[in-house]
Amino acid sequence: MLVFDFEPNPEFKAHTLEEKVVQKLAGVVWIDEKTHDVARLEAYFVGDMKFAGGLLANLQKGTSFVFEQAFTNDEVWLPTYMEAHVGVRVLLVKGFKVNVVTRYSDYKRFNVETLSTIAKPKGAEPSDPPAKPD
Repeated sequence: MLVFDFEPNPEFKAHTLEEKVVQKLAGVVWIDEKTHDVARLEAYFVGDMKFAGGLLANLQKGTSFVFEQAFTNDEVWLPTYMEAHVGVRVLLVKGFKVNVVTRYSDYKRFNVETLSTIAKPKGAEPSDPPAKPD
């Protein structure tokens, strides 16, 4: 595994919402050295993340999450664990603290065969073959 710490670059000027969210995150990421996929991510907000200037919502400093996934059946990365500890104030009025843990397991592999045919609509007259170019 390759393990990296990350934190916001105070000199970076975020323009999009995604950039503004990431600009508030710090944490640790574990990367599988062979596949270059994220095996585990731990991240937390180093400052409040305000949406619409805080009028719509304010995601509070310290809000954190963990995400893990595993290479399953030697063919695909699938989630195994997620954890979130969220503090948010909505519409400047109501505050919430939510803690969620989700575990994923017992994945099953299915083989599915699909047959697709296209038929003429009911009641349609047979059409002439397309004309050949001169």
